Order: sequence, then structure tokens, then C-alpha cells
Amino acid sequence: MVAFSIIGTIVWIICLIANIKLAIKKNRSVAAWVVLSIFFSWIALIILAILKPLPSKEEVDQLKREVDQLKANQNQ
Repeated sequence: MVAFSIIGTIVWIICLIANIKLAIKKNRSVAAWVVLSIFFSWIALIILAILKPLPSKEEVDQLKREVDQLKANQNQ
């Protein structure tokens, strides 16, 4: 019985670490995925693996600048 507890804990910790690394890679909220991983370890990992990455802050800022430039050009 103790062996199953130890193995389960090790698998849970591995899923937690994998969720953290994957959340960082996909520009997702690490804190949110840690909480989800605590309660739904491998299920959260599968969901996070399926989700597409969010754009980085730099990409969002670049798109905002482009939109602002387009708006400025339309007003001229």
C-alpha cells in the first residue's frame, strides 16, 4: 500500500512539473495551471497539451502598434 502512495505522489509531482513547463512554453498562466494540476494532475496536462499557445506580450504589442498605424492612416 505504501508503494502505491509513493508511486502516486511521484506521478503527481511529475505531472505538476510538466504542467508548469508547458504553461510557460504556451504563454499560459502558470499559477492557474498549477492550481488545476493540483486537483486534476494528468487531466490538466492533457488539456494544456491540446491548447494552442497564446501570443507573447511582444507579439500583442506589435499587433497593437500596427492597428494604431492603420487607424492613423485612415484618419488622414
